[in-house]
Amino acid sequence: MDYDRNALIAHLYDIYSVEQAIVKSQENLEEFENKDFETVELKTAEKIKKEIEVLKRDFLDKESMINSNIGRDERYDAFKRKKASLEQEIENLYSKNSTKKDKQREILINQKREFEQELMKLYDDLLLIPYPHRNIYSICYIYRYLTSSRIIDLKYIFTQLYLDKILNEVKKMVKCQQDIIIIQRLILAENAKQTIQLEKIDGDIWSFNTNVSNAMENLRRELVDINSDQHSLLNNQATMYNAYLQNAYKAEKNQEVANDYLKMIDNNVRINAIFKEAEFFNYKIDRNFSGNITII
Repeated sequence: MDYDRNALIAHLYDIYSVEQAIVKSQENLEEFENKDFETVELKTAEKIKKEIEVLKRDFLDKESMINSNIGRDERYDAFKRKKASLEQEIENLYSKNSTKKDKQREILINQKREFEQELMKLYDDLLLIPYPHRNIYSICYIYRYLTSSRIIDLKYIFTQLYLDKILNEVKKMVKCQQDIIIIQRLILAENAKQTIQLEKIDGDIWSFNTNVSNAMENLRRELVDINSDQHSLLNNQATMYNAYLQNAYKAEKNQEVANDYLKMIDNNVRINAIFKEAEFFNYKIDRNFSGNITII
């Protein structure tokens, strides 16, 4: 392949320079978007904001020292007009700042666009470089190959470029595989550690369950003993209650017998009294009629 080696090197350098310029333009644009765009207008607006705060404070301080309400409305209207004027000035300054920011952004965008157009033209003028290699990595590789060796065969350089790309991909894959192996080993080590912890936890749980089972068995036995004691106590109470009822029944029966006995004694007393009255009555009758005492 016939070509001017020096002219190709110079052309490749121009492409590299424009590629770098595009990268730099993109960085400037991102930095511009992420950073506050400070201008004289923005700084002036901040100063006016402070003036408004001072104006508010002075107005309130003066009004607090004036006891009379005379002229207060006029002073308040003057304060509002001054404040509104300053706020309008701030709005105008922000608008100017925004306009300047938009213009600066447009300048950066146009600058990047010009570099991209120039790069496309440089690639179009360089027909020796196929489309797959029209990127900053391939351009730098070809440029360094030509400037660091006497090889002029572009086909050989492209072959080496392909091989280097393949080799880089293989290195990435190997590195990825190594990382995967390391991660797997770390996972296995962590799993082994967790297995030991789980076995310890299982042992603790088994011991805990055994203790709980023993405690439950002891509690069951205690409950059985308590239930047995309660059953015995209830039986004793029932026996005592039955005995109390029997004694009460006997006492009630004895009381009834005593009452009957008392009634019988009372009846006997009354009967004896009746008999005595009858004897006395018969005695009197017998004396009245016969003059003789006759005991019936």
